[in-house]
Amino acid sequence: ILLYLDGGPRNFQFLQSCNVQCSRIVADRKYGDFLPTEDTNTGKNGPIFKISARTRKNYQGMALCVLYKDGWNETANAPRWAVRSFMEPLFVTSSKDKQEKLQLLVVGAVPALEKFRPRLFASIMDICAALSSHSLPKLKKKFQKGDGLPIGQFTEVLFKQLFETHPRIIEDIEAPYTVAMLQEMFYQIDYNGDGTTNWDEFTSFCVQTGLSVNTTKAADSNFSLEQYIIEYGEAHLDRDHVLSAYRFISLMRYVPENRKIMVISEDADNVMIFDEKFRVHTQLYPSKVQVIGNFSKDSNDSKQEKNALKTSGFPRVVIYDIIYLAGREMY
Repeated sequence: ILLYLDGGPRNFQFLQSCNVQCSRIVADRKYGDFLPTEDTNTGKNGPIFKISARTRKNYQGMALCVLYKDGWNETANAPRWAVRSFMEPLFVTSSKDKQEKLQLLVVGAVPALEKFRPRLFASIMDICAALSSHSLPKLKKKFQKGDGLPIGQFTEVLFKQLFETHPRIIEDIEAPYTVAMLQEMFYQIDYNGDGTTNWDEFTSFCVQTGLSVNTTKAADSNFSLEQYIIEYGEAHLDRDHVLSAYRFISLMRYVPENRKIMVISEDADNVMIFDEKFRVHTQLYPSKVQVIGNFSKDSNDSKQEKNALKTSGFPRVVIYDIIYLAGREMY
């Protein structure tokens, strides 16, 4: 018997706490088989149990407690009842979701319903989903030690790997079932019947199983291929400490004459010049550069231009190429 308080935020906004008290019925009424008879020797007439908890206005409901038969009292010739307190809030709105969550609470609390508890790995699909991208590289070393893994080693290797992320796998109720699922998984992978499973067969089976799950149960968020996406992490030793990681490169040009790399990053007011090993050589600021004439050695005007250049304080520059940056409307 589950005691559940429903009402949604419309009613929970008026509550601050919830108190449950189970008391004996009056003496002139029949007790029935539910509550035990009153103890006249000790005079215990108080409540059988009391539970309380604070509530919040965003609750959709609250599972209070569950009462269940926990054996038989031979002395009283009546069932022995027990209570398990929850005071668990529910935030789901649909009646189907509420029913599923309440069923999980009851199954997890009542010992007699242990066989109905959801398994850690109810199917081979769940095992494939539990093998994330972090665990696959560790398994690859085990598979590549020989020509493949026989059923015994296959079961042992995968069981140990699953234990790292799901320690409950060693429980008495979980371990035998998981071993049986791993052995069934081995027979499905070993389609050629050679008694061993190699790395290629194993990974192909996991990916195909994930694809079939993603196709048939696309609406279920618990089944996806996110576990099989290979993620490349940043090599911190090779990190670029010159160009900001948050600014994209607008243009990069290699100058073979002086073996330099010119880089213009997005929203930058300068041109970074690197050597072939991408070490900073210098920086060029266009706003501080002034181009005067052609600097011909044989021209008399070039001397005047050079003198003007010295007095102006701007560096001398020779045009190598002209590039137009469309996004910034600059040359």
